[in-house]
Amino acid sequence: MRHTLHLALAGLALAAGATDWPQALGPDRNGILRGEPISPPTGDVKPAVAWHANVGHGPAPVVVSGGRVYAYGVFRPGTGSEALDDPASPPAVADGRLYVRKNDADPTAGLLSVFPGKGNLICLDLRRGPRPEGDLATGFTVVPPGPVSDRIEVELRGGLRNSGPIPATARVTLLCDGRELQASTVTLPAGASQLVQAWWPTTGQAGEHVLSCRVESKGTVVAEAAWPLRVVSSQTPALPWFQAGWLDLLGLLRSVYPRNRDATEEELRAVVDSMHRLGMRMAMVTYVEFQGHFFYPSAIRFHDRDMGKETAGSWLAYDAVEAILSQADRHGMHVVLGLGRGGDMGLTGEGIGNPERLQASIAIGRQVAEELWARYGRHPSLYGWYLTHETNDLVSAAAYYDPLADLCHALAPDKPVMVAPAGTPIGDSAVIRRSHVDVFAYQDAVGAGYMPGVYTYDPERRLATLEELYTDYQGRHQGTGKHLWTDLEIWEMAGPEYRDPYPPAWSRVARQLAAECRHVEMVTAYEVLGFLEAPGSALRLDDRRAEALYRAYEAYAASARAGGPTPEAGAK
Repeated sequence: MRHTLHLALAGLALAAGATDWPQALGPDRNGILRGEPISPPTGDVKPAVAWHANVGHGPAPVVVSGGRVYAYGVFRPGTGSEALDDPASPPAVADGRLYVRKNDADPTAGLLSVFPGKGNLICLDLRRGPRPEGDLATGFTVVPPGPVSDRIEVELRGGLRNSGPIPATARVTLLCDGRELQASTVTLPAGASQLVQAWWPTTGQAGEHVLSCRVESKGTVVAEAAWPLRVVSSQTPALPWFQAGWLDLLGLLRSVYPRNRDATEEELRAVVDSMHRLGMRMAMVTYVEFQGHFFYPSAIRFHDRDMGKETAGSWLAYDAVEAILSQADRHGMHVVLGLGRGGDMGLTGEGIGNPERLQASIAIGRQVAEELWARYGRHPSLYGWYLTHETNDLVSAAAYYDPLADLCHALAPDKPVMVAPAGTPIGDSAVIRRSHVDVFAYQDAVGAGYMPGVYTYDPERRLATLEELYTDYQGRHQGTGKHLWTDLEIWEMAGPEYRDPYPPAWSRVARQLAAECRHVEMVTAYEVLGFLEAPGSALRLDDRRAEALYRAYEAYAASARAGGPTPEAGAK
């Protein structure tokens, strides 16, 4: 691999252009691409990384033809990439870009050292010249991710992180359809991060758009990213369908939601597929650790206060987080990862005033976030973070939320941090404005018929209050610069205890949707694994109402996206 890459770079200095690379070693099978000369980075300067993707393992050469890249790869479930010993794969060159497969565990000249494991296809842009001084990583995220209605403002978030030993200066420009919205010149000390923001109103903008971020250093473009966004003409701020679905990973076990068996990796991937078919463009993982175990191979150990023991190992024989992210990558979906509760369910209640418990939970959250970013930050679908601890008191919970949000922003400034306040949130506009959190997805608390201080197990009582509640939430968020989403509960309980949830009728869910989409930017559905089951699924819940709810919502959503009936019609 080292020898092959060295020869390719030497040849590129002489000839490269827009010609395709249709076979191994190029059009003439000699490692040289005919065309306009270019000058790739020299010396210790690394080429800029244009993009990367996990394409599986394999020695087959990369082919570039007609504006597409073809790379044969094999995915082996349950096999770590380090366990495979693939031979080198010849790189490809086209239009000033070098396409390299990372099969070699000892990457050439450290070019690919930022990509853990094997199986990655990395596109290096040789035309961009030197990277900015320092080691500046960039990111670009749009909130909400889209599609969106023509009644909101979307946020463009350009993130910079300098992980090098010297200061780095760059100019960041945020654009819509090529028109500049915001431009800032930023100098970052070593180890610092910064966010550059712009807000774009969608009023009168129905149609297809491209939001973008351009980063320049010393007059040279060193990074560019584009985010296609569809704006839909709508009668409500939120589009009247579920744009995201929550995944409580403990629900993969048959002991939580009675079903025919524990979910396999393939069946979890099929759940992500079914969400995509419903038009959900985001999967929101409620937690990656729970009750003393993780849902991915974690090296973290801590004392679980709730279970009275040290965390140990995984719940599953496979990496559920990797399965969700990689499947979302294939669909162009987004994923929010919940950090978990760190073994202290009561932290944001009676525990928030205990400094020892608070600092321990922050430290655990920090470890989890850093480990997740190191393992999964390469995935294009990784959209943001969810702070799993719920609360009614946003004022006191800021002691936990703010420092953890700061840590997540330091890792990737562009990626939003979210919380889901409980049924009677305490906190006015000033509290929301001061918060370091970006997105508030309020629980509608319909499932157990929550009224202040009591579960009535009568969803109708809570339903009757939704218009007033969400009008209040909307008012609190005005002018705060924070995003207002909803966490719509697609379950209910019979009582008298808080247990044994089951899927409700679609007519009830339609009423929730009708009330909430009038006040928020985006509607999310809680929760998919236990209450929405695609017809024909090999993983079958005992309660067949989950399939009935899926079918009813699927029919409604298809009609709604085509401009059909509103959710009020579905409620009748």
